[in-house]
Amino acid sequence: MVSRRTIKSAIDALVAEGIVQGVQGKGVFVIATPEETQSADEGGRRDQ
Repeated sequence: MVSRRTIKSAIDALVAEGIVQGVQGKGVFVIATPEETQSADEGGRRDQ
Protein backbone atom coordinates (compact mmCIF):
# COMPACT_ATOMS: atom_id res chain seq x y z
CA MET A 1 0.00 0.00 0.00
CA VAL A 2 1.18 3.55 -0.74
CA SER A 3 0.62 6.32 1.78
CA ARG A 4 -1.28 9.51 0.99
CA ARG A 5 1.86 11.49 1.75
CA THR A 6 3.80 9.58 -0.94
CA ILE A 7 1.04 10.12 -3.51
CA LYS A 8 0.83 13.84 -2.66
CA SER A 9 4.62 14.19 -3.02
CA ALA A 10 4.59 12.43 -6.39
CA ILE A 11 1.74 14.57 -7.72
CA ASP A 12 3.42 17.75 -6.44
CA ALA A 13 6.61 16.78 -8.30
CA LEU A 14 4.68 16.17 -11.54
CA VAL A 15 2.91 19.53 -11.16
CA ALA A 16 6.26 21.27 -10.59
CA GLU A 17 7.63 19.68 -13.78
CA GLY A 18 4.59 20.86 -15.75
CA ILE A 19 3.43 17.35 -16.62
CA VAL A 20 0.10 17.43 -14.78
CA GLN A 21 -2.28 20.10 -13.53
CA GLY A 22 -4.52 19.83 -10.50
CA VAL A 23 -8.04 21.23 -10.76
CA GLN A 24 -9.75 21.70 -7.40
CA GLY A 25 -12.82 19.52 -7.11
CA LYS A 26 -12.13 17.71 -10.39
CA GLY A 27 -8.79 15.91 -10.11
CA VAL A 28 -5.36 15.85 -11.71
CA PHE A 29 -4.95 15.92 -15.48
CA VAL A 30 -2.02 15.33 -17.83
CA ILE A 31 -1.10 18.54 -19.67
CA ALA A 32 2.16 17.54 -21.39
CA THR A 33 3.15 14.62 -23.60
CA PRO A 34 6.48 12.81 -23.13
CA GLU A 35 7.85 14.45 -26.29
CA GLU A 36 7.21 17.90 -24.81
CA THR A 37 9.01 17.09 -21.57
CA GLN A 38 12.26 15.65 -22.95
CA SER A 39 15.36 17.24 -21.51
CA ALA A 40 17.50 19.52 -23.67
CA ASP A 41 20.50 17.18 -23.45
CA GLU A 42 18.54 14.51 -25.35
CA GLY A 43 18.29 16.85 -28.31
CA GLY A 44 14.62 16.09 -28.82
CA ARG A 45 15.43 12.80 -30.55
CA ARG A 46 13.70 9.54 -29.75
CA ASP A 47 15.58 6.23 -29.86
CA GLN A 48 14.13 3.69 -32.22
